[in-house]
Amino acid sequence: MSIESSSDDQYGELLAWGASMGITDAPLSEQKTHGAGQIGLSSLCLGHCLCIASFPAAGGCVWFLFFPFRRGLAAMRDLSEGELILRVPGQALMSSKTARQDPRLKKILDSFPALSSSQILTIHLLSEIAKGSTSQWYAYLVHLPRVHHTLSYFCSFEAEELQEDDAICTAKSAAQKAYADWEAARPVILKMGLSHRFATLKAWLWAAATVSSRSLHVPWDEAGALCPIGDFFNYAPPGQHEANVVSDSPHSSEKEQQLDDEQSGFGLSMRERLRDGGYDTNLGAYCFYARQQYKKGQQVLLCYGQYNDLELLEYYGFLLPHNPNNMVYLLPPDPLEFGHSNLGASSQHLACRTRFHLMANGNPSFSLLAAMRLSAASPALRKSHGYHALSGQQLSIEVDNDVYRWLSEKCQKLLAKFPTISQEDIVLVKILSACCDSNGSQTVSAFLNELSKGRKPFPDFIDKDLLTYSPTVLENVIKQLLQMMKVEGFKKGFSDHTKIAYAFERWKAAIQWRLSHKAVLERCIQYSNRKLLLLNKELLDR
Repeated sequence: MSIESSSDDQYGELLAWGASMGITDAPLSEQKTHGAGQIGLSSLCLGHCLCIASFPAAGGCVWFLFFPFRRGLAAMRDLSEGELILRVPGQALMSSKTARQDPRLKKILDSFPALSSSQILTIHLLSEIAKGSTSQWYAYLVHLPRVHHTLSYFCSFEAEELQEDDAICTAKSAAQKAYADWEAARPVILKMGLSHRFATLKAWLWAAATVSSRSLHVPWDEAGALCPIGDFFNYAPPGQHEANVVSDSPHSSEKEQQLDDEQSGFGLSMRERLRDGGYDTNLGAYCFYARQQYKKGQQVLLCYGQYNDLELLEYYGFLLPHNPNNMVYLLPPDPLEFGHSNLGASSQHLACRTRFHLMANGNPSFSLLAAMRLSAASPALRKSHGYHALSGQQLSIEVDNDVYRWLSEKCQKLLAKFPTISQEDIVLVKILSACCDSNGSQTVSAFLNELSKGRKPFPDFIDKDLLTYSPTVLENVIKQLLQMMKVEGFKKGFSDHTKIAYAFERWKAAIQWRLSHKAVLERCIQYSNRKLLLLNKELLDR
């Protein structure tokens, strides 16, 4: 993986501050105690296991929004699976607990008991930012991202561009919740005497998105805590590695016992360590462990949990190019669609209590396939052999033939409801990427100005491969670009090149999300059609 190392000049103050707070990637055997906290032998908190590095978007694990490079942590040496690689003491964390350690802030918060932990942590962050260089977290705060693209930032147009009803509702609800949280917290911010710019909705959105995207779970607070240095880890989704962490092999148990012997007594077992990290009450620190073996120079990743792309966009503001946890929720058919009577009470109970979905590869989930088979079966077959469907078995070739035909047609109908086709989305993403990646947003403005004059240009920075698409696809893409230019909020910021770029990034994220959603439906059609071919062959071979 290609990386660009970040110089100590850029992060030197942060790494020195981290060392003074007891943050370290040094092995426990090389630690010494100094004052209230533990510090490594180095004057910097990193250098034994990890270093801060920039990873090009082309080689990263996410679709990067706006930034061509993303900071992360790289291995300074070969790392072993389950190895302790970073500790962040509780005194370095920012949480609602440290918010209440500020006497003035605690007094004000006590008079507003209805505030949630997330609101308190967001207020705490704004308060520390307002303190400037006098904040104990100043060296950390100055390196926080200045831009977020979580769903709370999406305007109505950007939310509608998700094109799927549940996703649109999620985006609009996120924006509405952010506004409601700000209104409830604003009296606290004003009572604290912070300047007007810290009491604006814009400031609140930034701080709330920072908390949402960077906080880590701690046992004492549902909002989590901001973890300096620890929040440099980029995301990797849970996968097969976690499922096979402990096997029945005697060698795996020996390895587990060996690592537990080496690092025992610190509150986390080997199985817990392979979840990537957690707050260790015995050490009084947030501890991070290598989720797998890493070679020197590789990016070291952290699994935040299992999220589909809409959740990643809502809470973290990024997408994965290939997310194994993506799914499309799909209600099973009514038996009446197959000309049969309704399901019995036990099957109705199953339908009411199970969330049915298509998996990322397009295959129906176990519960969806079982429900479809029960719906497609005749009442007699359902009564005599329905239990086979509930154990994942075929009821008959004819039933499966009806199931996969229905599934293919259902997905085709769902795709037909979208106002754009995948080809148009792909072209639009390429254009928006080229606009945002080209040097200077002025090029974007020039492009849009030409569009507004009806010239429909494809400037030099646009991928020439676009011209291989049909004229109809390109014409529809131009219409969408012109529609974007008519949005009131976009028109107001038309002279502000940075605002244009940010708007394009959020729009691009919405399009990328709907592309991944459509891709699941398209894979399901292909999967169902393959099944139908095999089933028809079986029928002919009888």
